[in-house]
Amino acid sequence: MNELNRSDQGCLSAEITQGTNHCPETSGGKGETPTPLGVPSSFTRDPTGAGATASALLSFRAQTGSRNGVEGSNPAPLKNGLGDSPPVILNGTANLDAGIPVPFYRASQCTPKFIVLSCACGRRIVPSTCMSLDCERCKDQVGKRRSWSVLKRLLGHKLYQRYEYSGLNVIYTVFTVPPDARAGFFFDKSAWQKIRKKAWRILKDNFGAKFGFEATHPAGDKISLTFHPHLNFVWVQRPGFRPFINVDLLREKWSKALNLEKTDVHSQYTNRIARVVHWCKYVTRTFPGTHKWTGPLRWYGQYPKIPQPSDCGCEKCGKKFTVIGWIDARLVKEWEEIGIMMGRDPPWLNDDNIVRI
Repeated sequence: MNELNRSDQGCLSAEITQGTNHCPETSGGKGETPTPLGVPSSFTRDPTGAGATASALLSFRAQTGSRNGVEGSNPAPLKNGLGDSPPVILNGTANLDAGIPVPFYRASQCTPKFIVLSCACGRRIVPSTCMSLDCERCKDQVGKRRSWSVLKRLLGHKLYQRYEYSGLNVIYTVFTVPPDARAGFFFDKSAWQKIRKKAWRILKDNFGAKFGFEATHPAGDKISLTFHPHLNFVWVQRPGFRPFINVDLLREKWSKALNLEKTDVHSQYTNRIARVVHWCKYVTRTFPGTHKWTGPLRWYGQYPKIPQPSDCGCEKCGKKFTVIGWIDARLVKEWEEIGIMMGRDPPWLNDDNIVRI
């Protein structure tokens, strides 16, 4: 009975008109990373939302002699940081940005290491990475950690009943920005934060929002080079409100908040636990190379507290682990490939290999 409700155009129409697909049912909750690694920043500087053209990419390759936009006789400058890359002028194609910076930059990629732990049983190692929102290597693990965290707060103990119905209706609402309104103002993360607060105020004042979280996505799933900012709210209502949202009223309020004549929004709801799990996984995924602008997940309203995890201990001796330090992943790999066959001791037993914390 609790089915979704959305705008008149629907997800398919939204994909055609907006150049992306918000709908988690069709996108499968995965999506491509919007960070155009190895592509100069000018390809993402399109305030119209049209994205980079194939001719622009071919023109750049012809000038630099490079397929990825980094190597070649004239590599494009690409630095870490928000808007710190100078504009790249491409011959034979329109330069629509006029030097306006966008919040896309090169994502990081950490070097894994192993943490050395000690208990009454001896020493052991556990893999460790930076877990940064901007790290390509860690994005899957960070997404899982974020989704698990929000699910525990939204569903509590019901999270473990994956295929049952919850007594709580959860609503998923997406606020989009028209292509001709994305330039300039929305590149400023502080200005985007003000818009984010206005969106929550709309849900609270007009639709009875009690608490929920928001995750900003800087691009859609299908066109990774297009700056397409949108707000994703997963939230619950106060008693006395219906989860079936009047999308026309929601669109009207959102247009007024943006001072625009026409905008597009999407909203759906469910009390199926499996569906809520799917939404949260989709919404909390990371976009490395954009999080200096998007920021972290944000909770609003009277959200429940969740208990902090306790210190873990050894499953055999029951003692808490003591962190000794960390060891280079290269040493562990070499031992697994060669050293173990030659009867060598594991490298984490040698104190000379351990970097103390």
